[in-house]
Amino acid sequence: MAYLIGVSEKWYAKLERGEQLNYSDDFLDWVSTGLKLSDDERNVLTLLAKGRPAKPRGEHPPAAVGPTLARVVEAQKWPAMITDRAWDLLAFNSAMAEWFPDMRRDRNVALWILGNPAARAQLVDYETVWLPRTFDLLRAASAWWPDDKRLSHIVEEAVQVNPIARKLWQDGEPLVYLHPDGDRRTVRLPDDGEVEIEIVACRPMRAEDLLLTLLVPIPAQQ
Repeated sequence: MAYLIGVSEKWYAKLERGEQLNYSDDFLDWVSTGLKLSDDERNVLTLLAKGRPAKPRGEHPPAAVGPTLARVVEAQKWPAMITDRAWDLLAFNSAMAEWFPDMRRDRNVALWILGNPAARAQLVDYETVWLPRTFDLLRAASAWWPDDKRLSHIVEEAVQVNPIARKLWQDGEPLVYLHPDGDRRTVRLPDDGEVEIEIVACRPMRAEDLLLTLLVPIPAQQ
């Protein structure tokens, strides 16, 4: 096996013995290919060796939302949507369309937040919360999926359309924000009313490229 994947017998034997070393993703992918592992088996191998699942292989086919997940989104009484790893909007319910009518026309949530004037008007604390955190999430996704051409295009366009995002990109500040789940923020509705919401974000285990996001209003007494 060591000969097949092009590494020394000593190095491969350390993996087989379960020694905790700094195995590279490429090395683990070579092992996965050599052993003809399934995606689940590859994830388990990487989890045991590195403490996390494997990164997706190269360019990923476009994600699709099945009818069951679409029904879950539509059944929510609060705004709900499903996006892919490039932040393209794949499914949303009527509440999301009522709260953010312009977002459904843009079809990409990150570009709507960073480039649409309606977002600046509707997202309270836009320049201090929504904008920098959205861009940090884009940068994190770009680091996780560096070979995704659609995601790279979205990052490039975000930098072009938003001068603050462009400065954040040029400054190259370290990432300190990796997911929005549990955030409490405020949005301004089309009728000018304001609602404090908590973001609930989770990934379906059947399609980890997808992100299900709900904006849950916080009761006034909390």
